[in-house]
Amino acid sequence: MQITESIKIKLDLMVKQHQALSDQLSQADTVADIARYQSLSKEFSQLDTVVVAYQAYQAYLNKIQEAEALLAETDAPDMQAFIEEELAADQADLSEEFMCIAAA
Repeated sequence: MQITESIKIKLDLMVKQHQALSDQLSQADTVADIARYQSLSKEFSQLDTVVVAYQAYQAYLNKIQEAEALLAETDAPDMQAFIEEELAADQADLSEEFMCIAAA
């Protein structure tokens, strides 16, 4: 299950914003300014669920691509069966992650 390119671009921007907020929250001047710290913390927490789900989604995509490449390279039937089982499980997990992103 793939996401559209426009959604991927938006999610990648959210990941960058999430990282920037994390960096800002760790700075001493931010911690000293309680109002700013609370504002940034709120923004960070709003992005966190989506970013974590998207990163898990990306990890599953990478794992699936690696399994598909390995499947194409192997000739052993028992190894192919094992890889196909793992691939099916990863694809099911990927669908769950996709639903988490879509719901967020």
